[in-house]
Amino acid sequence: MFFTSTDFAEPIMKSIKFYHCIFCPRCALTRLHLKSLRKEFPEIEIDLIEVLSNRKRMKEDGVAGFPTLKYANKSLTGFLLTRSAIRSYLTEI
Repeated sequence: MFFTSTDFAEPIMKSIKFYHCIFCPRCALTRLHLKSLRKEFPEIEIDLIEVLSNRKRMKEDGVAGFPTLKYANKSLTGFLLTRSAIRSYLTEI
């Protein structure tokens, strides 16, 4: 049996930006969903960006609300991000 170098390749890590507010219960729920999905998506790294102290970065990245998940030019935002919606988003990227 022969193996190629890609058979043992490490998964490519993807850094997802998570725009959240420490006072936002919807953001806390999104964070719990992300934590529970870590086992399913081990290649995902979450970059937490607190919007109250990073308004400039939020504006530069084109983020208008929170909670928001952003990877490259794809984002997921909404009043309530369900576990299912987050899973679909992570699968798509």
